Amino acid sequence: ASWHFTHFFNNFLNLRRKGFNQKKIVLVGRGHEMETYLNMIKKQPSLGIKPIGWYDPPPDTSHSDIYKIEGSLKEFTDTHMTDSLVVAAGKDSAGTLQEYQKEIYNMLLPVILLSDRKYNFLNVHVDNLLNLTLLHQNRANFNMTDRLLKRLIDMLASLIALVVFSPVFLGVAFLVKITSKG
Repeated sequence: ASWHFTHFFNNFLNLRRKGFNQKKIVLVGRGHEMETYLNMIKKQPSLGIKPIGWYDPPPDTSHSDIYKIEGSLKEFTDTHMTDSLVVAAGKDSAGTLQEYQKEIYNMLLPVILLSDRKYNFLNVHVDNLLNLTLLHQNRANFNMTDRLLKRLIDMLASLIALVVFSPVFLGVAFLVKITSKG
């Protein structure tokens, strides 16, 4: 069984190296963290990360193969089926980070913050990818009342669905009972 898994995993990595099943990302911002991230994903194609656009790249970037986004970031991500945004959040981009947040606030995409900080923030999940800190921003910030209200709505909706579909469930159970020999 382990041979099959190893064989499958090696085939999966080979497909990723050839450009299949890649996660399409859009880069936002600039700085040392972004350059480190780009160099890392280019050296390791088996990670399956493909930058398809760059919003606000440095003017002297050596990564000319990545499309420079001139217009609306939201429009670009909507038309290019983007999987997530990677935002530079280090000391080099601190002044423009608020501008980026305004631009991406209403997007329904996962946001990964690249940071030079080695500590955790509240409501942020921290990953370490080859000594590069990745901050996954958690925008769902519910207070206790919101959580209780959501739980109540979920329970009521489940109860209503059970009541509405119980005749169907009983009918299917009855049909199985009368048509099966066991």
